[in-house]
Amino acid sequence: MGYVAITLVAAAMTVVATRGAWRGIPKARFQLPSLLAAGLILQTCAVMTATVLSSRGKVLFAALLASYFVLALFCLVNHEKRGMTVIAFGLGLNAVVIGVNHGMPTRTPDGHPPIERTLKHRPATGDDHLPWLADNIWLPRPVSSMVSAGDIAISLGVCGVAFAVTRRRSDELDRAPIRRSA
Repeated sequence: MGYVAITLVAAAMTVVATRGAWRGIPKARFQLPSLLAAGLILQTCAVMTATVLSSRGKVLFAALLASYFVLALFCLVNHEKRGMTVIAFGLGLNAVVIGVNHGMPTRTPDGHPPIERTLKHRPATGDDHLPWLADNIWLPRPVSSMVSAGDIAISLGVCGVAFAVTRRRSDELDRAPIRRSA
């Protein structure tokens, strides 16, 4: 199970633990959703094109960094929703590390093969800038993945957004049954 899936499970558990209303998710209204779509498409196209062409060209790298900017801009435009500024902060951390190191330095634990160099990731070296912000936090199975401080901030922000958009009005909570285990 990947880190994105773990983030989504954590967001779902946030809704359950706080007795949120699932119907709030499709009703959530965000300003300029086209920025979200553009950022995701830009990043996906840059990473996929680089993978297919085995390229780490300057144009694709610029597109990758631009995708982080567009995604953070979407979050900042929607800053009134709890968690969005935390997501923007995490995106900013990742973009800075990727930008100054020309790829996210990734340190794999002993006994695991080093990561292959891609447009977005590269093996960590002793010359990396801001190594404490790079992918150096190992999450064991079922995730089996390296994550960064920015990734963790993004995940916490996603949980915050899930909390915010699933809030019930206080009168709904007064009428909601409390389930007690026997």
